[in-house]
Amino acid sequence: MKTKKTAPKTILKIFSIAIAMLLIAGIGLPAFSENTSPPTQVIIGALFDLSGDWSSLGESSEVALDIALKDVQSYLSRIGSAMKVKLTVEDTAGNPLLALEKLKGLAEQRVKVVIGPQSSAEVEAVKEYADKNNILVISQGSTAHSLAIEQDNILRFCPDDVSEGQIIAQLMWQEGIRAVVPIWRDDAGNKGLYVAMKKYFEAGGGLVLDGVSYHPTSKDFSREVALLNSQTNQAMARYGLNAVGIYAAAFNEIASILQQASLSTNLSYVRWYGSNGIALSSALLSNSQAAQFAMKSGFPCPVFGLDKRARDKWEPLSEKISARIGRGVDAFTLAAYDAFWVAILTYATVGNTDDFNTFKQALLETAASYYGTTGWTALNDAGDRKEYNYDFWGVEEQQGSFQWERVAQYQFDPDSPAKIIFMPSSHLPPLKILIVNSYKDWKLEKDIQGGIIEGLRRKGYRENSDYELKTFSMDSKITYTTTKEIEERASIVFSIIEEFKPSIIFVNNDNALKYVAVEYTRRHPESQLPFVFSGINLDPSIYQPISSLGEPKGPITGVLERHPYYQAFSFAKRIFPDASNIVLLADHSPSSDFVVQDFKERYLEKVTNSPLEVVDFIQIETFDKWKEIILKYQEKVDIIGIENYHQIRDANGKVVPASQVLAWTIQNSKIPELGSVGSYVEDGVLLAMGPSYYKSGIYAGIIGGEILQGSAPGGIAIVDPGVVETAFNLERAKMLEIEIPIKELVQADEISLHLRKTHS
Repeated sequence: MKTKKTAPKTILKIFSIAIAMLLIAGIGLPAFSENTSPPTQVIIGALFDLSGDWSSLGESSEVALDIALKDVQSYLSRIGSAMKVKLTVEDTAGNPLLALEKLKGLAEQRVKVVIGPQSSAEVEAVKEYADKNNILVISQGSTAHSLAIEQDNILRFCPDDVSEGQIIAQLMWQEGIRAVVPIWRDDAGNKGLYVAMKKYFEAGGGLVLDGVSYHPTSKDFSREVALLNSQTNQAMARYGLNAVGIYAAAFNEIASILQQASLSTNLSYVRWYGSNGIALSSALLSNSQAAQFAMKSGFPCPVFGLDKRARDKWEPLSEKISARIGRGVDAFTLAAYDAFWVAILTYATVGNTDDFNTFKQALLETAASYYGTTGWTALNDAGDRKEYNYDFWGVEEQQGSFQWERVAQYQFDPDSPAKIIFMPSSHLPPLKILIVNSYKDWKLEKDIQGGIIEGLRRKGYRENSDYELKTFSMDSKITYTTTKEIEERASIVFSIIEEFKPSIIFVNNDNALKYVAVEYTRRHPESQLPFVFSGINLDPSIYQPISSLGEPKGPITGVLERHPYYQAFSFAKRIFPDASNIVLLADHSPSSDFVVQDFKERYLEKVTNSPLEVVDFIQIETFDKWKEIILKYQEKVDIIGIENYHQIRDANGKVVPASQVLAWTIQNSKIPELGSVGSYVEDGVLLAMGPSYYKSGIYAGIIGGEILQGSAPGGIAIVDPGVVETAFNLERAKMLEIEIPIKELVQADEISLHLRKTHS
């Protein structure tokens, strides 16, 4: 960096003598020249975010300066110097206006050097005042390229966002990303990172979508996440799952963003990339849902990195800081430590001069010759760091807690192009398991998944310890219901398989079996990738890869779902001894088609002593027809059997929410309902008996464990485990003025106390 006025020759001579002695005591400390008169007291100011959105860096920087102060005082004592050093730290809370007020307060104390502020928005706010009042501001964290201005009083011991944007773009392209959907905090630093990333990624041939920005004071990100999800869906449709990434430039609010993003299917299955303001965020680690999401989505976050050549300097200091803050330390933090030493060395070299330009030039030359914990601290003409490295940090789980781990490095090399080198990770489980659900947020599939995990545990496989788990919901019951849409969802699963490379795949319910397991096996006849299914109503041997139920032979096996009609009718008869008949209702979904046919073949044509007479088994397509049938049978039957109601459509062909179908039913019917699935009571069905999905899941998990231990799936018979569960809704019982026997309540697997609130 150039100034209009240079130091006098006498001062430069003294300065040169001091610099020649910078290697004393490891870090490089000068002895005072006899020609200088060091000041009796030096006050170094510091402006850190200790309570705002980037407090993680503020906290670590404060600890670093506390250690630096003790190191300096120890050194001054050893050399017999009378100079006293005082450190004044102010909390800016990340607020630019507050940072300016705090700087003015330091100026009243005649502070000449201030370390911080750390964010570009704060630096931008204090710049004019610092320039006018001869204060050197040394930021350890500001990266906005817009602040790279020659001959001002802003110095930055870190590289600007142009270099970080170039490196993160390089990483994304290197990992096969061709379309990026960005989300960024709309302040100087984070916007600058987004702009730089976009410039370099598009220069390399990639596409950056419009993305989403948000105000720095935002707390609710539901709108932004919804927009991000929509754009990600568009990108996936064009480029495919593996080629789409999300780039986030943010601070601690990323925890809230990731927590909301974890609820979205699309956002959960693309790779995420972060920025320096996110790396080492303690707020993210303390939000387990966000941390889990960050870990599963990759989320490498680049940050100004450590120089391996200076390891003997930064490692001991990093250990001291880490011991006090309980997490890893980045180069931003160590830059604050180095800035403190450069300031003190400048005072020691120049002496008690009142010439600001002389002092400034001396500090620049001290920085140019100083080799500290971050390596060489030389600055360019804009006052920003000239040489830099980058570390990529990612969230990983070890021994039940989340923590930041260095996952890759970018090492600066002036003689050859730098490369991104990934670090080996020895603690990740070697096995990978994928669970594909046909539906989304259905209790029965959650029960199956929980059972699978338990079944695997019973075979000695523990989640996170022995295997990495990934799940995907096809959402083919409500949102993606046409054959084309379901096939598109299946294609996403195929991309996940290609990228994730699972050891085994569990497919739950009919669509996941047909469109994923069967289709993948058909496309890859040479593949030995095993599939284990659960919750299957139809006869799976209709599919070519499955030879027979007794001996599947191929890579697919699993657990059938067969409704216990006789047991269910007997159960209803116990509750209603005077009941004599029942009408069964179902929608027109493919699974219901099979159930109706199966009921006729397995029950109507074979059972002669049914506890209840089945008046009819009616399949219904529209909500209007459903209402008509419910009202029609009010005086004709004793019980209404609810087989399936999740594909009832309105006049426009749109699926009516299942809870809305049942809400209307219980408000307009005085006939007790018998559901075929236990979770139906949550929508208001009076009583239910059906397969126990949790126990079926355990069965499937045990089968999976046997396959992982060497058993061939083709030799494991496909069976109905015959496990059932019962459930009641007591609010519906109260509504119908029915008292459930205590014995039945005690033996029930599920009791619902309320009716679900819905909007018609």
